[in-house]
Amino acid sequence: MAHAVVAQALGSGRAAGGWIDAYNGGFPLGLHYQMPALLVAAGLVRLGVHATTAVQAVGLVGSFAAPMAFAASARWLGARWFAAVAGALLLAWMQPFYE
Repeated sequence: MAHAVVAQALGSGRAAGGWIDAYNGGFPLGLHYQMPALLVAAGLVRLGVHATTAVQAVGLVGSFAAPMAFAASARWLGARWFAAVAGALLLAWMQPFYE
């Protein structure tokens, strides 16, 4: 829900000076959140997608895309199939716990 609040604030232009007005007065944006994903979510909000849906979509796509990109990159760099798939599976397993 916090990510949706931030995406909504960014998408609607309510993050003046990089400060999100929420949580008992606000907090500085750059210290708490990963900007690439939030900027994509904010762009979706600006296009009319609901903030919660935008954040969930970005997270879901990232959860699938990161391990697949890792496996493809590992193969391109010369790793064997088993090593590339094992690394991608490890990344997929750890991803929900470590950003």
